[in-house]
Amino acid sequence: MAVSSVKLRTLYIMRILLEKTDERHVMSAADVGKALEGYGMSADRKTVYSDIETLNEFGMDIVQAKGTNGGYYIGSREFELPELKLLVEVHQQKEIKRTDPKAGGPGKRT
Repeated sequence: MAVSSVKLRTLYIMRILLEKTDERHVMSAADVGKALEGYGMSADRKTVYSDIETLNEFGMDIVQAKGTNGGYYIGSREFELPELKLLVEVHQQKEIKRTDPKAGGPGKRT
């Protein structure tokens, strides 16, 4: 069953906003449209506005920043980027300790 390009475009916009925006990194509708080209899709500004409105109605917290450098960004997430980085770092350190005899893992010889 083929998925409509409209549905895919909206999902790609969601992905773009989740991966590339936060309070300090906003994207204009034109920027989002350009980013869509990386997925082989295109959309004018009004279409991007409409899709963002759909995502807001769906429950995503997409904030519109006003002003000269205005644009859109994801307002809240399950985890913020620094929290995710910390979780990954802690996990990687545990893996190193678990498998590296020099780090005191189970392979350590006494």
